[in-house]
Amino acid sequence: MMATEDYSKRILSLVSKPPAKKPSIEIDKEMSRNAAACMTALLCNRLSTTGKTPESEGGTTYHWDDGIINFRNAVKPLLWTNLRLNWVKDFHASAANRDAVYLMACWQPGEETMHAWAIPEPVMFDALPRHPVRQVKEKRTVQIKTNVHRFEQCQDSPDLRPYYRPLNLSPPELEVLNKAYKTDGLVKLQRKADNDSESPKPEKVGNESLLEATVAHSDAAAAGTRYWGIGLGEGGRLWNECQEKGIIAIGWDYLGDLSKFANRDAISQSISASRGPNEARPTMISLACHQFVHEMSVGDYVIAKIGQRKVLGIGTVLSDYLYDPSRGEYRNIRQVKWLRALNIDLPPKHWVSAKTLTDLTPYPDFVKFVDNILEGEASDPIDDIPVFTIDDAMADLFLPRSQVEAILVALGRKKNVVLQGPPGVGKTFVAQRLAFAHMGRKDKSRVSMVQFHQSYSYEDFIQGYRPSKEGILRRDGIFYDFCNRARLDRSHDFVFIIDEINRGNLSKIFGELMMLIEHDKRGPEHAIPLTYSESSGEQFSVPENVHLIGLMNTADRSLAMVDYALRRRFVFFDLEPQFGCDAFRDALQTRGVPPTLVDRIIERMNGLNAAIRKDDKNLGRGFEVGHSYFCLPASSLFSNFPPEWEAWYRSVVEWEIAPLLREYWFDALAKANKHVERLLE
Repeated sequence: MMATEDYSKRILSLVSKPPAKKPSIEIDKEMSRNAAACMTALLCNRLSTTGKTPESEGGTTYHWDDGIINFRNAVKPLLWTNLRLNWVKDFHASAANRDAVYLMACWQPGEETMHAWAIPEPVMFDALPRHPVRQVKEKRTVQIKTNVHRFEQCQDSPDLRPYYRPLNLSPPELEVLNKAYKTDGLVKLQRKADNDSESPKPEKVGNESLLEATVAHSDAAAAGTRYWGIGLGEGGRLWNECQEKGIIAIGWDYLGDLSKFANRDAISQSISASRGPNEARPTMISLACHQFVHEMSVGDYVIAKIGQRKVLGIGTVLSDYLYDPSRGEYRNIRQVKWLRALNIDLPPKHWVSAKTLTDLTPYPDFVKFVDNILEGEASDPIDDIPVFTIDDAMADLFLPRSQVEAILVALGRKKNVVLQGPPGVGKTFVAQRLAFAHMGRKDKSRVSMVQFHQSYSYEDFIQGYRPSKEGILRRDGIFYDFCNRARLDRSHDFVFIIDEINRGNLSKIFGELMMLIEHDKRGPEHAIPLTYSESSGEQFSVPENVHLIGLMNTADRSLAMVDYALRRRFVFFDLEPQFGCDAFRDALQTRGVPPTLVDRIIERMNGLNAAIRKDDKNLGRGFEVGHSYFCLPASSLFSNFPPEWEAWYRSVVEWEIAPLLREYWFDALAKANKHVERLLE
């Protein structure tokens, strides 16, 4: 045993060092085990640096340096291999008079590290009887996870850490390994398309074969990535929870931890044992459970769906199978990064199986459909989006810094604020800059805006039925879609701006969301069915990273008072005209407005607003005239033509402010005209 331990250490020492020469490996385009064969070739290439090249003795056994090595490889994030008992016995017999090692390696596609264990044959032979035996072909399943370093299904497994090394792959090694893995994916895809009775046989697509068309349509599928359709509870009721928690889940909790079953037959037998003797064989259930645990891999795509026709979202698998007994239901999970929230109805040609879990990889049209959606979502990295601070916001605003800071604090704490003020105080302009300052970046993709009006409805904002070419279909509204987008990126804040929030029928528009937008009613634990939910299990919640900014014009006479329920859920801030602000004066002079005219604008507009405030019977503070009437953009219409500033001032007064004043004093036009004349003196 001591000599075999030394043999193991020598092997680990050599395979840990990247080779000096580029590996020369042939890839068989008719074989689906190229990646595993390539891993063996790469390890042999590293061992050859001693001048002694491993020589095959048949099968996976090689002779090297007066000893023998049995290579067992797996292309997945853990080692998973099946050993027939006759193989083990033969290798044990061969090791009677020489050193022998199981060199076991696993590699996760896309990674630059391969994991290897050089396990002495006596260690393996002693542990193997404690592994469960598969009923098919008398195989014993050997599984090692890189974070455990023990045989997963072996009682009293030995500690394998002394026999482990992480192997950093050189660029040439990684190139040939990726090429081999890609070829395997193509071969498997072609074979499945050939054998699947539900799938058409390979045929010409233009001048391409089915295999060639699939390669052109999906690089991911060509690389071996698989596409899985999965139902998340009845009617998709777990969809929002899965988005919030970044998971997918299947049921059949009475089976317990699915990883304890060695194969699909074992799952089927366990299900049948709990059923009556005349019930059908659980073919589809056992297949779904087996595939969820053993066939789905990290990097695969999952398409959350309802039935055959509706897709809820697309994600990518981040973890191996996990059993979570703390969950009340659907305890079999995998971690997922959700990439898109969709909630779309599929065209008939893309309808999928209604099964809980379906491998959709063999269907190139559907794979292309998914890839096109994902490609359309490509966006710039967050690091490319400009940082936006309070100082950046203050450079454009005339508000006191203390007020800006107070609004941002309230937006973070209460999550909902309303900016209210008379016309022309820049509510929309302020809201956009507050949104960027709150997020810390000028990321327009995380800010959406809508304007309420008297005809705006729950169906527009949340969800409802709308006519389409396919008939009357349920459609999600702008805020529902916005929440789903935010749910996919919970590490960043999103801001939704509602202009003219007091112009709509708020109870009608918000419906049950009047509760869900409260800062302490966010997240999946407060999810409830919506008005148009197709089942009681289909529930919705507002994510914690969604913030609302409402804008309200206090001078609109046509509006009733704001719903008290809304007032309790929002923090209200008054925006006032800032004619007396030094920043306003500086902004006009920077644009080239003469100082004397700037003084006149400030003096006369302050006088007008004082008169409006004094008329508290008809008007009052909420009807003042804001400073934005006189704000000029940096690249104004006058950029190429020196303006006549006096004419510019008169046009603003005559055509923008005068009509507003005549509307204010519609029953006292002489008074309105008198104020206009004072402005023009």
